[in-house]
This record gives sequence, C-alpha cells and structure tokens, in this order.
Amino acid sequence: MVDRVNFLIGYGERLATDMAAPVGGAPKRHPYTFAEARQRLAPRIIETVRELEELPGEVCPEDQSVALVTLHPSYIAKSYYPGDLLKTYDLETIGSRAREVSPTKWTKAKPPESAVTSELFVAGARQNFRRLANSMQRFADTSPGAGDLIKIEDVRVPTPEDKLKPFRSDAKEPLLEVVLHAQPVQSDAFILEGFEAYMETLGVDLDLDRRRFFAEGLCFLPVRIPREIASDVVRYSFLRVAREMPRLRQFRPLVRATTGFTPFACHLPKEDAIDREIRVAVFDGGVRSDGKLNAWVNRKKTKDIGKSVPEFENHGTAV
Repeated sequence: MVDRVNFLIGYGERLATDMAAPVGGAPKRHPYTFAEARQRLAPRIIETVRELEELPGEVCPEDQSVALVTLHPSYIAKSYYPGDLLKTYDLETIGSRAREVSPTKWTKAKPPESAVTSELFVAGARQNFRRLANSMQRFADTSPGAGDLIKIEDVRVPTPEDKLKPFRSDAKEPLLEVVLHAQPVQSDAFILEGFEAYMETLGVDLDLDRRRFFAEGLCFLPVRIPREIASDVVRYSFLRVAREMPRLRQFRPLVRATTGFTPFACHLPKEDAIDREIRVAVFDGGVRSDGKLNAWVNRKKTKDIGKSVPEFENHGTAV
C-alpha cells in the first residue's frame, strides 16, 4: 500500500478563487404570453369596471368598491403576488380566499381539469379601477406592472350569490351574521359608517357601538333584516358574506358507557374561594339545588325558562 503524501504549500490561499454557486432549476414557464394575457383580460377588466360604475353611490363608501382578482394556479406562491400592477393603479388587497378554477392554458403536459387557486379581494377608488380599464388599449409589456398581467386568470365583481348564503330557516326576519372587510382602525371607519348609512336607507337599525367584533381584517356584525331585502343588503361593496346566525344546538348530554365504573366519594374543600375576583361563566344544564356548591357557584336564571331537568342539572354539576 502506497503511503499518501500531504504537501504543505505556503501561501496556498493565493491559489483559491471565488466560484459562483450553480443556479438550480430552469426559468419558469408561463401559461400565457403577455399578448395572450392582455387579449384575455382586457374585456373582463372593462366589463368589471362597467359593473362597478353602475353600483349606486350608497353601496360604495367614499366612492370605493371591491373587485375579485383570481390568480392562475401556477402563481399562488407569495413571491408571485401581483403587487406591482396593483400599486401602479393605487389598488390594494384586503383579503383572499380559495377558488377552484379551470384555466384556459397550463404549462403542464397533462394538466388537471381544475385546480384550487387564490382569489384576491381588491379594493380601491372607482376612478382607479377606471384608469386600469382605460390603460388596457395601450398596455405594453414595458408598462409598469405589465409583468403581473400574465399571473391573472380572471377579474370580476362579486355577485349576490357569492355573498349571501342560503337560509336555513323560514323566519320572516332572520338574524344574519354580516362580515365586512374592515379593521378596528380609523382609516377603515368609513366602511362601517357607510354600511350603517346604507342600512338606514333600507330601514334597518344597527347598533355598531355594542355589537361587533374584529378578527383577521374582518368585522362581524349581527343584523336582523326582513327576508325580502337580503339581496339588497349584500350589494354593499365591502360586505364579504352574510349568513344566517348559527344557533346553539339543543342540549343533549352524552350518555357514556359505565361498565366497570366504580362510584367514588368527592370531598369538597371547606375553605372559601382563594380569589373571588376571578369569575367563570358556565353555560350548561344548571346545578343541583342541594346547596353543596353554594360557596363557589351562583345559580343564574333567566326569564321564560322551563322547569329544571334532573339529567341536565347532573351534567351541569359534574362540569
């Protein structure tokens, strides 16, 4: 076996040179050329703007409205967000949701019949949407934001069917959960004020001070309306969805198997509550009236409540 000889070279670092890392992957293939994208989308954008222009002013607070922009399934990564195009025309995304589409073209050899993609809720002044539509005739591949046009599969106005979910009851004045694109910031106050003013034109009274809450860019409101004006309510541009308020399901304690279960004694403490400032509300079947939990539990009754049910009280006491 030949011994391996290691040579020590002085100033060996001078023999080293920078080496560029290899670039992985091929350039992204696009389903549409710029010319194809403009030819497809220009009529849709013009039609969308025409529908937005026809909306009455009371459903567009401060003359702002919302359109839907559907991305091609090949561009759902965050890095493909069409920010340059939206910024060019002073439009902004206020939300998104999933939508299943069947694109006109794919880059795949065996494309699926349909795929799930992202649909963006895009808001802005109607004059900004109008500028976008007017620019379509002279839009070139060198225009600002032109690179984002090939990422878009569809542009449209939300329909009442998009917003209003089917009723589950036959109530003449159902209580709806109305969801608005609004955050608890001063810059979005016009959305709530505009909705309140629009509801007043429909004869609906709102209490925005006490009955609302916000979550993830959305505002949730309970609104009781006559059934026949539901389609008018959802015309409001910043209204995302309206659905009948869910009801609490009827109380039915689970009956679990007790085979092999041995009862045991429960020894309650004799001391008072450590901190009486801490309170917990338990919505259940009530508690027994034998007084054993009176040191820690206060029974609350509401009007028009029926007679006690021992089975339900047993469940509430156990909780």
